Amino acid sequence: MRLSEKTTTHFTERGVDVVISLWKSPALFSFTITSILFSIQLFFIHPFYLVNDDIFKILTVRGMAADPTPSPFVGYSNILMGYLLMKLFAWIPSFPWYGCFLCLVQFLTFWVFLWSLCLKPSRWIHALFFIGAWICLFFIFFTYMQFTETALLAAFVGLIAFFGKSETSNGGRHNGILAAACLLLLLSSFIRMDSFLLALLIFMPRLIFLFKEKGFLEHVPRRRLFLGLTVLGVLFLWASNFFWYQSNKDWAEYRQFDQARVELQDYRISEYSPQTKPYFDSVGWSENDFWLFKNWYYTNPQKFNAETFRKLANFFPRIGSSGKISSHPDLLELFFSPWDFRMMLGFLIFLIFCPRKIWKYLFFQWFWIQLVFLALIYFYRAPDRVTLPITAFLVMLSIFYAEKPPAYQRGESWLFSLKLIILSAIFCFSLASPLYYHRDNLAKRLVQAQLHTFLAMVKPQDNQLYVTWYFPYEELGVFDNLDCLKPFHLFLTEFCQTSPASLKGLERFGVREPLRDAVDNPNVFVMCTQEDGLHYHRYMEENYHQEIYAVPVFKCVHFETYSIHSRKKIHQL
Repeated sequence: MRLSEKTTTHFTERGVDVVISLWKSPALFSFTITSILFSIQLFFIHPFYLVNDDIFKILTVRGMAADPTPSPFVGYSNILMGYLLMKLFAWIPSFPWYGCFLCLVQFLTFWVFLWSLCLKPSRWIHALFFIGAWICLFFIFFTYMQFTETALLAAFVGLIAFFGKSETSNGGRHNGILAAACLLLLLSSFIRMDSFLLALLIFMPRLIFLFKEKGFLEHVPRRRLFLGLTVLGVLFLWASNFFWYQSNKDWAEYRQFDQARVELQDYRISEYSPQTKPYFDSVGWSENDFWLFKNWYYTNPQKFNAETFRKLANFFPRIGSSGKISSHPDLLELFFSPWDFRMMLGFLIFLIFCPRKIWKYLFFQWFWIQLVFLALIYFYRAPDRVTLPITAFLVMLSIFYAEKPPAYQRGESWLFSLKLIILSAIFCFSLASPLYYHRDNLAKRLVQAQLHTFLAMVKPQDNQLYVTWYFPYEELGVFDNLDCLKPFHLFLTEFCQTSPASLKGLERFGVREPLRDAVDNPNVFVMCTQEDGLHYHRYMEENYHQEIYAVPVFKCVHFETYSIHSRKKIHQL
């Protein structure tokens, strides 16, 4: 035999050995499949943030907002995340630590989910279902990322893996997947505690059915150590976050302010009308003031404060859905929203592969989720970043319980083959979705490059403050290091605008109320839309009896920057 033939045979045998070893190890096999899918997705689709909240967290911990001093404040994430990110950005400032962290958590989430599937008898069919679901459905979570989604997905998969059957045929344990499941639960509470608690609520039917399953209680003691460590970890994260905010008076007051703001802005059915005008008059709000509040400007402590929010909240009901920001108004609209509908359809498609004995639980779980949706819609809020991971959880459950019928059941085997053919046809039809998002992603990458160019053309100075009432932060990708924003001092009119970190940044420029103090100030500029400008003009007239006009400083297709000037004083009659 020639040397080349021997070499080829050797490498072929080695390749076969590697494949066999991967197949025998559920952890390695699932890791390999997930890595391949993740790599292919990143090659064709670069992730972007769903909303701008994640960008604001990065700017705060990097000291790239109005205050150049980094702050551990990361919104609704745990304060320890803020300290961790501060250390990482201090080490390598231009590395996208936050975006990589979210990607890593979601990668771990789907790896553990596939790992739990590979522990089931029909590994190959579950692997195929997982690959198909990723290509047609799950890819959206790596296309548009948001920390609430990441936390919910991590919690759902952590619960599925932890309470799934992780015992081997000889009674041993797969401690690896139990440890990974506990890690996901801790990461979920680390990223957003509210998401972790919501996932626990949604998982309750699964726990009830598990306790009814024969032999489940026998496996509970084997999980006690992992369960105990997870509970202690979650309690530690909650306590550290709670006591950090309570230990500082300014931050404690901000938390009270923010809770009152969320109650009125997000949960109360508030509207300005002739009937409700007396309510707003009682706190000194005009219709324009109410518009400003609903559109994310409330940095005027005399007009917008916790006491005012609580007083107005008492006038408006909480039960209802009209006027809630970025929330589905009813169940019917939620069902037919593009991605929730796809997830529901995916749930029904994979449901036909589940044994009929499990349908009772799955339909009860579906019904329970509808009740949770109703509570969210009419008592809280139901935005896509909350509803979409929940409907994805249904898809995961239907894949988890799917089974291949035994070979001796010929009738069931024939029916199973027919179902696979139908599923393959649906899969081919669904390929249009990732192709569409690939083309859309190419356009977003172009916008991102244009933003970098335009921001460099602004040429900000160190003594200048930019009030960003409108700026397309979400057009900057997850892996963007945001160095294009580094020369700017930015005041962010978002949830964080009244935080001690933001107010400290304003003081550096001698600003207390941005819209008022931007007038005739050569060092303060406002980025806003024309609609924002009209309400800004009315706000100054009503509250400061001052007529203003805007002079464009920089205009491009993506954002506009203005300096604000007074025309004349309007004397109060």
